[in-house]
Amino acid sequence: MGERVRKEELALGLEERPSSGGADEEEDLIAGLCAFYKGLKARQRDAGGLYLPGGEWGEYLAERRAFYESLAQGDLEDVHAGLRGFWRNELGPIVSNYAYYRDLAAGKPASVERFMTLMSRDYGIWRSLYPDEPLGRLRVPEIGDPWGLSIGGELVAPQAFRFHNHSRQISGILSGIGKPVWAEIGGGYGGTAFYYLRNALEPGVTYVDFDLPETLAIAAYYLSRALPGRRIWLHDGAAPLTRESVSGFDVVLAPNYAIERLEDDAVDLFLNAFSFSEMPYPVLENYLRHVQRTTAGYFLQNNMDRSGVVNRGFERVPCSRYPIDPRRMKLLYKKHDLFQGTEGDYRECLYQRIAAGGA
Repeated sequence: MGERVRKEELALGLEERPSSGGADEEEDLIAGLCAFYKGLKARQRDAGGLYLPGGEWGEYLAERRAFYESLAQGDLEDVHAGLRGFWRNELGPIVSNYAYYRDLAAGKPASVERFMTLMSRDYGIWRSLYPDEPLGRLRVPEIGDPWGLSIGGELVAPQAFRFHNHSRQISGILSGIGKPVWAEIGGGYGGTAFYYLRNALEPGVTYVDFDLPETLAIAAYYLSRALPGRRIWLHDGAAPLTRESVSGFDVVLAPNYAIERLEDDAVDLFLNAFSFSEMPYPVLENYLRHVQRTTAGYFLQNNMDRSGVVNRGFERVPCSRYPIDPRRMKLLYKKHDLFQGTEGDYRECLYQRIAAGGA
């Protein structure tokens, strides 16, 4: 790849792609999201310390306090502006991979080189796995002013290869299950869910996302706009979550503490990627207790597995130390992360439920 071509691919990928919806068109959506967030935060105070932002995540959210204050206060203009540009503004770390937008836009040599090199590497890995898959399968809607790398005339967003691959893995695992339910702890802005639901082959599939209220508000905006016509339940954190109650929806967006409301064996597959290791151990332990209680089928996780990694003053928990009961969950495989390979610190593991009953 010549240097001129590389620069053109990045320049095209960074071009502005503003959302089509105007303030009037999205007013009801934004107002609903503000009310949703305010209600979730009120209930979060009573949920206990295990469900409050902690570890690295507490630091991340503190850096974007102004936006969340606008959400809580119902400042529709500020919230709308933030969400319409969330790929590029202070909320941008939720979409980033290998480099931040601000550093690429400023042309910082180290950031540009890292982003171009690793995105090109990931494309080669993805293409080797999916040689017949059209690049258009990676396309993202122009919501939030997305950016990335232009490959073959298609915008390929940061993490697109990983999200698409996860969606294909999940589809394969759930194949043959009637009306499957799969859940994720920490779904971010909804990247994996978008690819899965846009291309879902399974009839009547339901996706359930448990996340902090701050992140959940962004996912609610993105998936509501990206998947028009889909049935989305903005869960209040209090209603029971049974297989029957969620099956009437395509997407259920629930606060992290609502995992307490999820019935036993309600989920066919649980996913967590790139967040469990960043949580304080008691928080991780609590989430995994609920994952093992509510998973009737499989648990797919991809997280750090190296000791002694400290970020923002917090030491990450290697996935080999996760409190997973071998009497309840059978490890089917553990392998190097697909894109980082043998040089990376992350490991992908797939577990299968081998016992029923409560935790």
